[in-house]
Amino acid sequence: MATESRSIAVQFAERFAQYRDHIDSISSQLEQYKRIIDLCPLPTMFHNQAGFCIYVNPIYLKLVDAGLEDVQHDFWFDFIHYQERIRVINKWNAFVVEADKVMLEVECRFVRRDGRIVDVLLKAQEMPSKSIVAFAVPTKFESLTEWLRGADLTNLPDI
Repeated sequence: MATESRSIAVQFAERFAQYRDHIDSISSQLEQYKRIIDLCPLPTMFHNQAGFCIYVNPIYLKLVDAGLEDVQHDFWFDFIHYQERIRVINKWNAFVVEADKVMLEVECRFVRRDGRIVDVLLKAQEMPSKSIVAFAVPTKFESLTEWLRGADLTNLPDI
């Protein structure tokens, strides 16, 4: 049992070190990425290959009913319904190691902080910095309309 706990701790430390290295490597580009992501009218996540959220736009926060402090630096997998998490993580891992990344597309359910479930089509694309931008598009038209209706598109930042 102690060996298993140590193994988990070592894996976590390694993943956290990867995360910190990644943040350092993209810090100069981060502000530009944030401005671009904030322009997107779809729930959008920016994260590293390990799955740590670096930044999400306000529409994503509305989708999962959370604040930025609730999601930043956490695994985005936490919002995937527990019955689908392994399937989605396996697809994610295959995508991350794939040489010719086109785009990851997977349907799944997100569980909001208030417990409501939202069906989404998750689309992910690797960026030149090896970071990944993902969109969680609600698949029911009324859900998409609801999220877009709540988007404030009047004060968009300049890029």
